[in-house]
Amino acid sequence: MKILGDTIKKARKDMHLSQTQLASNICTQATISNIEKKNTCDSLEILSSVCLKLNIEIEDVLVETSEKRTEKMFNEIERLCNTAKHKEAFEYLNKKEPEFDPKYIEENQSKYHFYKGCTYYFGNKFDEENAFFHLYIGSETNGNLNIYNILSINSIGTIYTKKKDFDKAKVYFGKSIKLLNELKVNAPLEAARIYYNSAKFYSFLEDYQLCCDLCNSGLALIASYSSTYILDFLCYGKAYSIYKLTGEATEEYMIAYSVAKLFKNEHLIEVIEKELKEFNITF
Repeated sequence: MKILGDTIKKARKDMHLSQTQLASNICTQATISNIEKKNTCDSLEILSSVCLKLNIEIEDVLVETSEKRTEKMFNEIERLCNTAKHKEAFEYLNKKEPEFDPKYIEENQSKYHFYKGCTYYFGNKFDEENAFFHLYIGSETNGNLNIYNILSINSIGTIYTKKKDFDKAKVYFGKSIKLLNELKVNAPLEAARIYYNSAKFYSFLEDYQLCCDLCNSGLALIASYSSTYILDFLCYGKAYSIYKLTGEATEEYMIAYSVAKLFKNEHLIEVIEKELKEFNITF
């Protein structure tokens, strides 16, 4: 895909990073050099991770094409999903779908089906049939495992959790963590979502130590990218599990609440405020 290499270069220099430092945990230094000098990147996953590390939007570095417009739409869908506005995400996706670039969808089938599946379930009255249809397609690797294959598998586990079929859910969550460890490239930032979803599941099983460990893995991952991606959820998951383990988590809840307020995550703020009253935590 054609990109604005100078925009990447300027953002990198503004953060006082060398090409090698920017490439760390993402790709090779040569790839960063090609991005900046040749204005091209063959991997959307790599480009996404680079942009997240630089705290810039991916659409800001894509040359204005139908592909770029489609990426913008998916970024909006992700933003809505990350703030629990799944009904809005479902309506937005279905409204904008006729405008999607066919080549983009062809090259990002797993991403497309992942978001279709998630929004069908969480944004369309828990439509299991369509959700499972899209998530199972999204989970198919075709010999080339990517993060959206694993997110699709992880989301199937989430649906089984909602159905209280914990045995099936455990299979899918376990598989998603196993595949995450098998990724040939370093885990992209989106993997933090897998850690959080899995942590939430194990909290249902009252395995609070594993819940805490998974949240810490997610926090370590986003820290390695110098990112705040789903920081609010991970801090909350850690606070909840520590409270359940020790009966004391005032500092952790204060951090989680502050981050949720900063991100204006109204859904999470409501959850935390309810638990603060329930656990008699004040700060």
